[in-house]
Formats: sequence, C-alpha cells, structure tokens
Amino acid sequence: LFYAISAPGYLDADVHRLSAFLRRQILALEGVKDVSIAGLAEEAIFVEPDLALVTALGIPPGAIAGALAEADEIVAGGSIISGEGRQLIQRPGGRDTVSEIAALSIGVGGEVLRLSDFADIKRARVNDPRVLIRHNGADAFTMGVAGLSTENIVEIGKRVDARLAELESQLPLGVTVSPI
Repeated sequence: LFYAISAPGYLDADVHRLSAFLRRQILALEGVKDVSIAGLAEEAIFVEPDLALVTALGIPPGAIAGALAEADEIVAGGSIISGEGRQLIQRPGGRDTVSEIAALSIGVGGEVLRLSDFADIKRARVNDPRVLIRHNGADAFTMGVAGLSTENIVEIGKRVDARLAELESQLPLGVTVSPI
C-alpha cells in the first residue's frame, strides 16, 4: 500500500512530526508489519562565519573546523573553500541543535569565543536532497505500508483506509493523504 501525503505551507519540522504521527497510527493496526516514510525534507545545520570578522579576530579556518570536530562523534559536514584550497569540515554527530553548535567555543589569542560570536548558525534544507517527491504538483512525502505475509493485503488495505478516514479530522488543515 502506498500513499502520498502533502502539507503545503507547513514547516519542515511540522511535516516531520506529521509523518511520525501517521506512521505510529498505521503501525498499530492489525496485520501491518512495517510503515516506511520517504521524501521528507532533509535538513542540516550550516555554520557560516563572517569572513571580515574572522579575519579581524585572527581566527584560522582550522580552529573552526577543530572546534566542530572535537566536540563529539565525528561525521562528514562539508567543506570550506579558502585561498588555500578546499578544507574538509567534520561536525559532531551527537550535537544536533543550533544552540549546541552555536555554544561551541574556540580559543584564539588567549580569548575564548563562542562560534555564535563570529558565525551565523542556522538549520535549513539541504540544497541537493537525495529524494524529492511531488504529487499532483505539490511537495509530498510517501508512506509505504507492508502487511504481514500471513494476512490478506486487501483486508489490511481496508483497515488502513478506515484508520486514515478516522484520522482525517485530526490532521492539520490542508494536509492531504492520497493513495498512489
């Protein structure tokens, strides 16, 4: 069973919560083995240093990369293009909020600066998402429902459709769930 869910005008965080809500509701149905969600907006935390301020304060690009890399578990975070070429940036895997990243400190010239003192830190959509889904001309995400092999998938489909009809009054205004 495959559905497209669109929520035009809603924030990405709201759409993520909506997908989790729908997944929980459908997983609870008799005969449903799994519910797979795909096509949600991918987000990342971007650290954009003010280059004039970084230069004036004498902060080397490696110090910024070091603060991010030493904070916690290391995962790929992108790169910086500078006069010395491209430099790989790694970010902490365990710190995933803007405020935690902004609070990281860097020691420069005997002073301790927070990353937020000289950089803009924000959460935003990734420019090149791995999956982009549109349904009837609108951004959407998909929900795939797999049934137990011992169950009749037609009966499971009827239960899923009935549950989605019950949930319709609880969904935010403008959200549409369409079978594909």
